[in-house]
Amino acid sequence: MVSQRGSGYGGEPDDAVWVAGVDYVAAWTAADEAATEVNEAAEALGIASHLVRAIPHTGIRGESVVWMQPEGVREIAHLLGELAEGRRAG
Repeated sequence: MVSQRGSGYGGEPDDAVWVAGVDYVAAWTAADEAATEVNEAAEALGIASHLVRAIPHTGIRGESVVWMQPEGVREIAHLLGELAEGRRAG
């Protein structure tokens, strides 16, 4: 429903196809809630929003999707690795 630019058609093939009877709004709302959680957690950790920025979206079958840039995913993976290492050590 929302492109990376914030609204409207984003140029992605999935953005152009809508299936009748699919509740895209509910799916987007769930994705938006999850994206907000990730963005707020990243902000609380002091991670710059240009590095980790989750973007809500829906797939053509109505599934909730959260988009992120690869460098943001790598930053989260790095932090999860540090957390796991700390748990193994402690």
